[in-house]
Amino acid sequence: MEFAGSDLPRRAAPRQFLLVVAVASLGGTLFGYDTGVIAGALLFIRDQFALSEFMQGAVVGIALFGALVGVAISGTLSDRYGRRLPIALCALFFILGSLACAFAPDVVMLMIGRGLIGVGIGIANSVTPIYLAEISPPDRRGMIISLNSVCIVAGQLASFLLDYWMIDWNHNWRWMLGFGVLPGVLLIMGIALLPQSPRWLAAKGRLKDAEVVLRRMRNPEGVAAEVELLARDAAQESQASLTDNHKPMAAEMSWKTMFKPRYRRVLLVGLLLSFYQMATGINAILYYAPIIFEKAGANTPALALLATSALGLVNTIFTLVAMQLVDRVGRRALLLAGLGGVIATLAILTGGILLGLSSIWFATLCLCGFIACFALSLGTVYYVVVGEMFPQEIRSHAMGLSTGMVCVTNLLVTIAFPVANAAWGNAGSFAFFAVIAATAFLFILRALPETKGRDLGEMRTLFGIH
Repeated sequence: MEFAGSDLPRRAAPRQFLLVVAVASLGGTLFGYDTGVIAGALLFIRDQFALSEFMQGAVVGIALFGALVGVAISGTLSDRYGRRLPIALCALFFILGSLACAFAPDVVMLMIGRGLIGVGIGIANSVTPIYLAEISPPDRRGMIISLNSVCIVAGQLASFLLDYWMIDWNHNWRWMLGFGVLPGVLLIMGIALLPQSPRWLAAKGRLKDAEVVLRRMRNPEGVAAEVELLARDAAQESQASLTDNHKPMAAEMSWKTMFKPRYRRVLLVGLLLSFYQMATGINAILYYAPIIFEKAGANTPALALLATSALGLVNTIFTLVAMQLVDRVGRRALLLAGLGGVIATLAILTGGILLGLSSIWFATLCLCGFIACFALSLGTVYYVVVGEMFPQEIRSHAMGLSTGMVCVTNLLVTIAFPVANAAWGNAGSFAFFAVIAATAFLFILRALPETKGRDLGEMRTLFGIH
């Protein structure tokens, strides 16, 4: 990996920087593991506790209620104490929640554990992309933020494979859910290696501390220029604070500030992107993939989990492809191309089911195509765009609100999907998601500017913030 300031030749990234990125991205691994593991575990939880379709949705969806709590607290914590503390809390909630699920004597305790995991999900999704954006140089920021997406899908793939491996174990679903403790412990152990975000330090008037952090994570040639850039951006953000009748570099910006007219456009774009990231059906398909494959003809849990693992493998491969392309092709082009593929694969899948082509192999092929196209677009590029688009003075709260939109949309889709799928069948469900994806395509075509290669301080100009 290479990076440098825009006016310098690219050089190999210092090992310290790569280590920091790897540790911070474990938050994505935790989120991905939980998203994937419940898909396989639910097959056995459903049978053990005789869960209805609604209760299956509740067991999955309760984590998203917890995520809303995580979102609500992450912005204030992140602004006041920096990005490290929320990341540590994220790991702690994952550990406690995984243990509660593993030893749950009944559905109530299982749902409490899922709720605790959800708090960790909300914090991880709010803070990790911000942290990665703020420690990254502009010419590699897209790739670095994309590592969060890679870790999410790698966590999903690992959980699918573990589900398949543990299928014949005694108390298999308990082992599946309890294994989430491991990445949580790794993240807790790695927290000491994470420095505070240099951009957050600069926003607090601590430019010397920001320079110290940059010297640990950058080649020395570009540090002075980057510190100067941080100072300039901090001055602009201080002026924005004064304009809104706040003390410059206040401990945290109020939620009211975020809704000032000047931020309306960037906030609306962020919220709608967040809505579409979940409304196109990705997590409904991943959460319930084994059940979908059962309906498509998988006659054993092992076959359903094997097909689900194929989705995880495709997701990982194409997320890695997107990570390589996002700083070359650009954010907007990848979003539009990928969404075009999402619409096409869902339409083919719907048509095939209506024509009687509902075999396990047809469903697997089409869903792999859907996953590949989603990974190239909203699956990866979403985190890049929302991680970089908001100005510093509202970044934590705006990111929290965007993550809240993800959680609410995910919650509604997750709870509604089992009931809707039972009523409409797979064809009706996939047709609905195709229509949503088409509206997402039109929205991005009209409303999202290209952010590739722009410094974080330039986003206010790009989105008309004065």
